[in-house]
Amino acid sequence: MVVADGSAPLAAPAVTHPVLSPRERAVLDHIAGGLTHEQIARRLGISKHTVDTYLKRVRAKLNLGNKAELTRAALATSGQPAGY
Repeated sequence: MVVADGSAPLAAPAVTHPVLSPRERAVLDHIAGGLTHEQIARRLGISKHTVDTYLKRVRAKLNLGNKAELTRAALATSGQPAGY
């Protein structure tokens, strides 16, 4: 395709995944491991409320709804460092 001035059109920017923080990634990995919010909080030394906040951010960044979707996302990206 050629635009009016004879040049090629600019390519659309590549779609990238939102970056998860290391802590968001850790919480997501623990969800995939089957831990409850309380267990994750104890393991990471944070409050359950903080776990809930991290999961809320992950859901927003990855456009996910329920725990099953979170688990699928975690398993699909397992082994990838934070910032996937």
